[in-house]
Amino acid sequence: MKVLASVMLAVVVAGCGGEDHPAPGPGGADAADGRAADAAGEGDAAGGPVIAALDPPDAPRGADLRLTITGAGFGPEAAVLFDGQRVATTRQSAAEVVAQIAANLVADAGFHDVLVESGSQRSAAATFSATAPMGWPDVVGLKPDNGAPGDTVQVVGFNISGGPLTIKDAGGRRAMGGAIGMVNTSSAVLESVAFTVPAGWQSGPVTITSAVGGFRAKPFNVGRNLTRLPGVTPTASSEYGGTWTIAYGVDNDLLTSWFPASGDCVSAGPPTCAKAPWYMVTFPAPQTLTRLALRGYRDYTAGYALLRVRFELLGDHGAPLWSGSYDLPPPDRDLDLTLPAPVAAVSAVRLTSEKDQSEDPGFGELELF
Repeated sequence: MKVLASVMLAVVVAGCGGEDHPAPGPGGADAADGRAADAAGEGDAAGGPVIAALDPPDAPRGADLRLTITGAGFGPEAAVLFDGQRVATTRQSAAEVVAQIAANLVADAGFHDVLVESGSQRSAAATFSATAPMGWPDVVGLKPDNGAPGDTVQVVGFNISGGPLTIKDAGGRRAMGGAIGMVNTSSAVLESVAFTVPAGWQSGPVTITSAVGGFRAKPFNVGRNLTRLPGVTPTASSEYGGTWTIAYGVDNDLLTSWFPASGDCVSAGPPTCAKAPWYMVTFPAPQTLTRLALRGYRDYTAGYALLRVRFELLGDHGAPLWSGSYDLPPPDRDLDLTLPAPVAAVSAVRLTSEKDQSEDPGFGELELF
């Protein structure tokens, strides 16, 4: 999937008017590997398992795989779940486990969830990529990656418009494919196929299948994204400007991102970091929340990620209703979170970085349901 990631980057860079993001500083790309190693010595606030890296992060589909997972908090009974299925696991230490992935589990190319269960706790799901053979559907992404029944969504990628496609949700329910289009970039021509979200669709990975083979896309959230309500107000600690302003953090487009101004960071420490970056969505009227999703940026090179964030659900006059801190798993730093119980009367949602990269780390999209 590395090639596809570079193509997706080219799509956005072509529309950025040549604006440059600063080169990574002390917390940038070169520091990312060191931070992954640092994570091996710390778990989350509750001492649960945390995934820092997968080795390998990707491999051809349809072959047995030995997957090494490094991180923290892997207890004596730690077990790996691959797309929700428990697999043979060998614990090497509290910072490393090895999983044996059978070929049938990666029969479909695409993105597969990997998490570590330790006792009653589970890590956030990291993403393993099974690369598609030549001619198979190869999905770059869904635009948008959420929606309610009746909404139109585009599947964007390669080898998806040459013949009939089957589009299914996590439960196997089909959606009808619609308009076919093309997306031209400076480095490639991407294909797109639109579909309408049917009633009864489930949240989770969407599978795209042609006569040749199948591709498992990233998770799709079914529901009305509350950040799109009229009158929603996003604010933040600051904004980098250009094509990385506050508005892009909640525009429901994974090809755009919010980055703060230089100096809004945590992990590099002073004098590089002056204050923790934060981002907040305020609703025009109180809402009930059940799920949160955060998407890492897709429109720039590695080294500017949020690695750990604290979510706060706030009520009237900023009264705290619920909060929690979560590590954002590799490689894209995406997180899908179902709240322990629905939280009513939410006036605002705030996220604050607790661990990050570079001097101006950001994200692609905050989604609230």
